[in-house]
Amino acid sequence: MHATNLAAPIKAIYTTYKTTRTQALHRAEPLFEISKGRYTATTVTRKKEYLEVLKLRYEVFHREYRGRMFPFGFDVDIYDSNADYLIVRDNKQRRVIGAYRIISSKKTEVFYSASEYHIDSFLCQPGDKAELSRACVHRHHRNGIVLTLLWRALVEYMNLTQTRWLFGIPSLKTVDPNDAAAVYVHLQNIGAWKEGWQIKPTDDFAIAGFQGYVEQWKNRESAAVKAIADGLIPPLLKTYIKAGARIIAEPVLDREFQCIDYFTVLDMAHLDQRYRRKYSN
Repeated sequence: MHATNLAAPIKAIYTTYKTTRTQALHRAEPLFEISKGRYTATTVTRKKEYLEVLKLRYEVFHREYRGRMFPFGFDVDIYDSNADYLIVRDNKQRRVIGAYRIISSKKTEVFYSASEYHIDSFLCQPGDKAELSRACVHRHHRNGIVLTLLWRALVEYMNLTQTRWLFGIPSLKTVDPNDAAAVYVHLQNIGAWKEGWQIKPTDDFAIAGFQGYVEQWKNRESAAVKAIADGLIPPLLKTYIKAGARIIAEPVLDREFQCIDYFTVLDMAHLDQRYRRKYSN
């Protein structure tokens, strides 16, 4: 990149950095640490850790997923200031290599999912809620230990805050409505889809003619649908479903991040017992 073309992105990044540095980082509750091998999962309590999370998100969501070539930056949005953060640190490299953002109904009524779905009917359900979003792990650390630590930390957070509902919008790295329909039908076939709350996509994110794609897949053998869907469903969504989560609505198309999102809800009262034993401390 020519030097004169660097000025604008560097200025934008520096402006974001200054703004983020001066944001108040509320004290995360609860506080805990869980360690295994070279890794430690904990809640963010220091601004340095918070900035590392934003840099990690930029690396994953912008450089890796969107192909941005600029070598450094921050991924930050309007939801960050009211959130708690679960992180995994690599104690050898002394850096944050995994992060979950949690937006709790105990602290705010503004959720990321509401930008893509009409979720008022869900928010009216009794019990505190926690939205999991901006989940990311550095590509060199996507292993079973890190995923297990993140989920142990997540279950610990939900237990200590006595929060009933965990929800979010896990993503498929595709923008093909046909792929979205294949996964949707497969999730229905295995009982991972739930009706009842009338959750609808917002107009800006709805997939035009989606039910037409669904009908095409419904006419195929379930084994053929599964073969396609299994290669598309990301590990986070698979873990959600195995833990007892359900898809509540049609998927949506996120054009900015070039992905398909599914509104997903886990009632912690119905957390799969195997997961409760595996991830409870």
